[in-house]
Amino acid sequence: YGPCVKLTVEGLQGGHSGVEIHKKLANANKIMGIFLSRVRELMPLCMIKLSGGSKDNAIPRSCMATLVAMGSNIERINAVAEQLQAEIRANFDEPEAVVRGDDVDALGANALSTKDSEKLIALLCDAPNGVQAWSRDIEGLVQTSLNLGAAELDQTGLRLTFAVRSSVNREKR
Repeated sequence: YGPCVKLTVEGLQGGHSGVEIHKKLANANKIMGIFLSRVRELMPLCMIKLSGGSKDNAIPRSCMATLVAMGSNIERINAVAEQLQAEIRANFDEPEAVVRGDDVDALGANALSTKDSEKLIALLCDAPNGVQAWSRDIEGLVQTSLNLGAAELDQTGLRLTFAVRSSVNREKR
């Protein structure tokens, strides 16, 4: 395949998805989707591992992805990382956000195909997250929200875990 790279998003504040979902907190799993998408624009990649968050009701503070990046150039990847880190710090209440890429050795690991990797990246980018609807009756009250709390890709498959909340049953469904 090619050289292996570990992408990292960390240093985010996290929080409880039922209490702090409306705050300007970044979700590390969603940020990783953006990071992966931007790296994929530079070079083909094949996902090996993804690990972000641990509980569906906690806004994830960190996410890590290991991948094979064909034609990898860590300087180019870290230029993307620096730009994304600046955007997170500017657009969210995340002054300690860190986004970076590192060369790693992942010999013997099985990777997804480029096509399946593209689908995984699209899923991370397109999956809804955060406040979906505000109450019309009570100003400032979140009516419906969801949180991509845990994301895991390993040799057994892909698992994404969401916490879905709503005061309106049909919206929760």
